[in-house]
Amino acid sequence: MSMSPTDAYPAVRLAGSCGIASGVLLLATPALPVPDGITNTLWLLGWMLLLGFFGGIATLTRTARDRTAWLSPTISAAAAVLVSVHLINVGIEYTANHLAEASPAHQPLHEVGSALFTLGMLPFGVAVVAAAAVGLASRVLPRWLAWVGLAVGLTGLVNGTMLGSETAWGFLLGIIWVLAGGTVIALRRTTTVATPRMATTGG
Repeated sequence: MSMSPTDAYPAVRLAGSCGIASGVLLLATPALPVPDGITNTLWLLGWMLLLGFFGGIATLTRTARDRTAWLSPTISAAAAVLVSVHLINVGIEYTANHLAEASPAHQPLHEVGSALFTLGMLPFGVAVVAAAAVGLASRVLPRWLAWVGLAVGLTGLVNGTMLGSETAWGFLLGIIWVLAGGTVIALRRTTTVATPRMATTGG
């Protein structure tokens, strides 16, 4: 038996809180004047919380009960690939930073890390575009958030193909969208999240 939007709402609200926390951590952590060990921990936590946010979006997609329901596993899979790429990137950059600059592996590792960071925008873009498509086809997300998400997701897809570039608009806009989306989802009333039920036959 499928879960109704109202039944799913507590979990989705928690996912919205994950989006808020993830957005704050991923935007603020690089600027914090704290030791690298703390920075790495906060950065990793930010990425892990992102899974919770997109998991909530996928739950909303399943409760939409329309032709966009198939996008639910797409959102979850793209988010999993996104987080996996960045976790690997953290490991590579950590290794590079703890090698002497004269080491022949130092610069190549940084270049691999940079390429992975850029490639990570591709699954990010897929997840956001899929979430936006659901929002536009149903009422599980505000239409303004869905339209902005569509633009942000497409930006991420384009940015993700720009290997060797220092441009990170796809990442920055994506994280800001997650922060905004998490805030909206966490604060919305249950009645606004719920979608109209299909008429059923029988008593």
